[in-house]
Amino acid sequence: VLGHMLPAIPHSAFGGDASSARRALLIGIGKYQILPRLPGSKNDIDLVHQVLVSRYGFSENAIRTLRDEEATRDRMLVAFNQIVKEAGPNDLVYIHYSGHGSQVQDLNGDEPDDQLDETIVPADGRTEGVPDITDDELEEILSRMKTSKAVVVLDSCHSGTATRGLEVR
Repeated sequence: VLGHMLPAIPHSAFGGDASSARRALLIGIGKYQILPRLPGSKNDIDLVHQVLVSRYGFSENAIRTLRDEEATRDRMLVAFNQIVKEAGPNDLVYIHYSGHGSQVQDLNGDEPDDQLDETIVPADGRTEGVPDITDDELEEILSRMKTSKAVVVLDSCHSGTATRGLEVR
């Protein structure tokens, strides 16, 4: 299973030089305040972490992990913004989300086909005043990334256009 999780990413893609760093953000939510549990999310994040360290040479201190109740909407947005802020132009960034996904009504008209935005659901999602994180929010954050060497994996239902329109510099 481990070797098949990142099959499309050649080892050379994780190369770099002295001016580059490898950074990762791993978010795995199996326990939600309201939504049904997803028992595989912890395993997903643990396996990806192991692969990044053992096979691709990521440093333990360069991998930020949010699990279950740690992965609130606020903490997830802070973590996304932080990795974007820290990543330099030559860095490699790997972001992995494993959890519930959904859809909400498109409010800005950028989804003409189905009028729905795709979302990822934080651990405190669907509670009073806590909306999902939309594809538009992710695009706004990730489009500020300075590096063109980024891998974003959204292991969730309805992740369709979450990064489709993202322009890479």
